[in-house]
Amino acid sequence: MRDYAPPGTRLLLASSFVSTVPMGYLLVVLPLYLDRAGIQPAFIGLLYTVSGLVASLIVGSLMYFRGGLVFGIGFSRLLRASS
Repeated sequence: MRDYAPPGTRLLLASSFVSTVPMGYLLVVLPLYLDRAGIQPAFIGLLYTVSGLVASLIVGSLMYFRGGLVFGIGFSRLLRASS
C-alpha cells in the first residue's frame, strides 16, 4: 500500500471503519431490542423502510444541491470556501 497510496490512506480507511461499526451494530441489535420490547415485526420493518427512504432522499438532495454549486461557482472556489 505504501508504494502507490497517498499518505493519509490508512487514516481514511481507519476513520471509515470506525464510523461504520456502530451503524452496523445498530442495524442488528435495534430490531432485536424492538422485538423484545413488544413491537410487531411488520412495524419494525416499516420503520427501517421509512428511515432508509428518508436517508436516501436527504443524501440525494444534498448531492443535487452540491452538484449545482460545483457547476455554478466552480469546483476550486467551492473547495476553498469549504476548507
